[in-house]
Amino acid sequence: MLSIIKKERILVPVLLSILTLSAISEPNVSLGHNFSTNESASFIALVNLIKTQAQLVQENIASNNMSLASEHADDALALVTDNVTEEIAERNQRLGDELGTTLTSLKTASETASDNTTSASVEQTVADLDAILDETLTARINADVLDNSTIRAMAMLDILDGILNGYGNAYAVGFDMTNMSMMMGPDGTHLMDMMGGGGGMHSMGSMDMGSGNTSMHGTKQGLQSMTGDMRMGMVKDNTSGSSMMHSDMMSSDQGSELVNFADYQTAQALAVKAQEIFDGQLLNSSSNKQSLNNIKTALQELVETVNNKGTPMDVMMIVHTKIHPNFITAYGFELV
Repeated sequence: MLSIIKKERILVPVLLSILTLSAISEPNVSLGHNFSTNESASFIALVNLIKTQAQLVQENIASNNMSLASEHADDALALVTDNVTEEIAERNQRLGDELGTTLTSLKTASETASDNTTSASVEQTVADLDAILDETLTARINADVLDNSTIRAMAMLDILDGILNGYGNAYAVGFDMTNMSMMMGPDGTHLMDMMGGGGGMHSMGSMDMGSGNTSMHGTKQGLQSMTGDMRMGMVKDNTSGSSMMHSDMMSSDQGSELVNFADYQTAQALAVKAQEIFDGQLLNSSSNKQSLNNIKTALQELVETVNNKGTPMDVMMIVHTKIHPNFITAYGFELV
């Protein structure tokens, strides 16, 4: 099961701490406060994370893997914090109540013996949950914001964070895979430079060398109980290299064994979800076609690497050096 710390950080933004966007604001509403674009992006990601966990509950019950189903039901429940419920209730109290009730029903179903009746009941519960979440999205986020490709791209970054966190917990790597500085060599050298891959598509951003590691600083406002400050190291993009090198933060046997299959399933399902979202919503959303094609290719590589149980460092390399840089160029994010 995802650790409490990881659950709280599962929506921590990967690159939003260094990104500034052109102003995209939601119209004033009469109920509650005006949600920021960052909050809206995090909420879109949250809905996809809940849907993914619910789907894994259904699949594991159908396969009679009740313990795994129960873990995913717990993970789904943990994502819906009091703050999330309150934000939904600001727009629609009924939806807030129904979301909690349906997730509780899903958890109860995961604790009973699996049979055809239970599987059919869970399938209906998951369908009901998806409908509630879809309605919640439209109630919680104004249509012009919900359909904005930049905000959808921001949400994708949070989903990628969920993949990294899930994979890190699955292999008990002992460090934050969303932190790029974990990819530094023992002498502080960038792994891309150590592998002769310093060229790539482009170099990313200015660097603060004060601590001996390159870093990025910033905070994203969002679902406050599930977000936080973060410092990340920067590396240069490498569009071709797939070699893996361990950093000084990783021992020779660390992350070499799959120890939590529920977390592996989460990372695996989220990788597929990210690919589906990109292909369905973002593939034609930018004039920078090359960057979009690079993202599509890298997401396919990510899915294959996770499915084949690649090393945690391989997964980090794909996300940090192939996907993230292309999101920057595709959607006009600015480094500050």
